[in-house]
Amino acid sequence: MALHAVENVEKAFDITREFLTPIDLRRWLKLALVVFFVGGGVSFPTAQFNTSTPSGSVSNGDIPFSLPVDVVTLVVVFVAAGLLLGGLFALIGAIMEFVLIESLRTGEVSLLSLIHI
Repeated sequence: MALHAVENVEKAFDITREFLTPIDLRRWLKLALVVFFVGGGVSFPTAQFNTSTPSGSVSNGDIPFSLPVDVVTLVVVFVAAGLLLGGLFALIGAIMEFVLIESLRTGEVSLLSLIHI
């Protein structure tokens, strides 16, 4: 059983070498663009802050300061734009996964391989 796995790895290595050689700059750039979107998953860093509220500084749950409406509006716009761009990047990445699989199946990298006219 172990030799069967080694044979499959050797076959995959040979197919990959045939797919990537000879080096064609245009093909490699298209493949790099596809892999950029496929490999660029959206992940957010996590952090934990050990903070506590100082006693006596906040009374009755009131916020001790207020931000101008313009600043709050700008923050909301930037957060919404970031979420929209992240969602668009994730959507393009999901589509590019199909492009990558189709490129591997046919042996030719085509960015328009999913569009059939």
